[in-house]
Amino acid sequence: MAITSNELKLKSMDMDLQTIFKRWLNTDSHRTIEAHLPQLIPLDYIDHIYIPKNLFDSLNAQAHKAIDAVFKHSITVTPHQVDTNPDTGPFGPVPTSKERADHQNYVVDKLLKRYDRDVHNPPARPIQGAIITIPGTGFNDSFLLPLTISEAYEQYHNENQKNPTDNIAYIYWQVMHGDMMLVVSSEPLDNEKDQTKLRSLICYIAPKSESYDSNYYEQATYLNCGQPMQHHVFVSKNQYKAKSNIFHIGSNTDDFITYCLEIHRSSGKVILRQAGSNAIYNHQEIVCEFTKKELDTAKLDFIHVTADTKNISVRNLIVCFEKQMDLHPTFDKDFKKSNATALTTTSGDHSHDSSSLKPCPDNVNCVLQYAAGASGTAHNSKFSHPCRFSELCQNKEPYLTHDPHPSPLCDYDKDCNKLADAFHRAEYRHTDLPDFLVPCRNQNKCPDKSDEHRMKYSHGEQVFGKKGAEGKNYSYYLIFIYM
Repeated sequence: MAITSNELKLKSMDMDLQTIFKRWLNTDSHRTIEAHLPQLIPLDYIDHIYIPKNLFDSLNAQAHKAIDAVFKHSITVTPHQVDTNPDTGPFGPVPTSKERADHQNYVVDKLLKRYDRDVHNPPARPIQGAIITIPGTGFNDSFLLPLTISEAYEQYHNENQKNPTDNIAYIYWQVMHGDMMLVVSSEPLDNEKDQTKLRSLICYIAPKSESYDSNYYEQATYLNCGQPMQHHVFVSKNQYKAKSNIFHIGSNTDDFITYCLEIHRSSGKVILRQAGSNAIYNHQEIVCEFTKKELDTAKLDFIHVTADTKNISVRNLIVCFEKQMDLHPTFDKDFKKSNATALTTTSGDHSHDSSSLKPCPDNVNCVLQYAAGASGTAHNSKFSHPCRFSELCQNKEPYLTHDPHPSPLCDYDKDCNKLADAFHRAEYRHTDLPDFLVPCRNQNKCPDKSDEHRMKYSHGEQVFGKKGAEGKNYSYYLIFIYM
């Protein structure tokens, strides 16, 4: 809204969705909001597929079989016959080819109608359960949630007219940035009472990693029994029942993360794992088993949340007695990088292991790797491309190289006035920004000279293997994500 309002010189009260959509469809993509997807995404993120008939017909029988199995009810083969070769320019919001323009207009019309429909229908899993924002109290104050495990069990029994078969309680919740505890005890925690002998199940979620060192560092996420206020003692003495220092590696830590605490009430076994889409990238499980002398899990009933130094928002906290399968995406446990296979997309085939490919000779200026159609696919099947985040990449995509790029943090960091200088960006690192810029498809013919554009896109600067504007020599492979 802000971008459209500024471009059209309209006040926010004069804006509506149709105005925003109209501008998006009539402006260059560089001047809209871009999103970059990771290597792997859950299939349920793909709402619908539109593909021209001649492209669909060009796929082999095996591809058709896979599409039918996975996307049977979420694919539309449009009646269009489009040129399989990508446009050579000039680039803009509408393809120069009439067939491609007709196909784009068809898809846009369908999407707008689907959007209008979806606005009036809630998502499959809406906001639900407990939602609470708590202050940081150094884990001295715990906030009791209104629903106990026994009350949730009674609700489950009444709604389903049956008892759970395995006496397992599942607690799901979402939180952003971590540094919080979920505490389950046999009685409510109360600072006014003497509860020194009360032992609670402590599930600590470590804070988001802020490390910019070449070595990934993450505080311990752990399971333990005791009192929340003992946290700093546990950490200083490294006393945990079970822990992990890589519990969030590969996850999107800039959004709410879904967690699942699985309590086997009869046996004392407890499992903490990530749920939701992040579970595709991180399969860590923190597992331990308590004896009844340590902690009687059958008596755990009251659920609390508490935080250390910052305000923490918790949402969608629910108690279940059956695993919520839609929150546990499946993956191929036997997947091997060297044997990786995937359906080819129009943005290029990323199914290859970089170790089996030759380094792309164009590295920093390679636009071909993002070319649509056969040209991009053929190129990516032969050449690897370096990751723009170098060794700091959290996803470690197998088709990219992640060679070390030892650069100091810029003294001015995000306040730096040289963020639009490709050579400076290659010499110094800046918080949350990639080492290298994305290559503009127009390269040195690009008419956009604004800092806003130049902070994101490179235009043929030879920062690879040559001295930059500040006299440094660069010899690293580079990659750019271009949408």
